[in-house]
Amino acid sequence: MTAASQDEDRLRRGKAMLAKVYPGEFDLPEPHEYYTAQMLRNLFCDIWDRDVMSLRDRRLVIIGALAALGEPSLVGRQTKMALANGELNAAEVRELLVLLPAYVGYPRVGHIIPVVEQVLREAEAK
Repeated sequence: MTAASQDEDRLRRGKAMLAKVYPGEFDLPEPHEYYTAQMLRNLFCDIWDRDVMSLRDRRLVIIGALAALGEPSLVGRQTKMALANGELNAAEVRELLVLLPAYVGYPRVGHIIPVVEQVLREAEAK
C-alpha cells in the first residue's frame, strides 16, 4: 500500500469513526484543510478507533476531562452523544455528577448540572 493510499484509508476510517462517535452531529467539509484532515486521521482513526477501550469508557474519560476543564457545553454535547449511542443512561450520567465534584470541584460541576439536565430532558422527550 502506498503512503497516499494509507493516508486515504486513515481518512476514510476517521470519517467512519466520527460518524459513529457523533452520529448526525457533524457535516465536515472534504478534508482538504490541514486541520480537518489531521483531526480525522489522528483523533478519530488513530485514537478513537483503538480497540483497547470501549467507546463508552472513552466517553466517560472525556466527560471527566471536560468537567475538570470547566466546559459545560462540551460536557453537554458528550452527554447527548453518550445517550444517543446507548453508551450511558440517565442514571449513569447523574452518578457522574455525584462522583465528579470530589475530583474536579463542586463549583465546576455545579455549572455543568443545568446543561446536563437539559440534555437529559431533551433525550427523555424523544
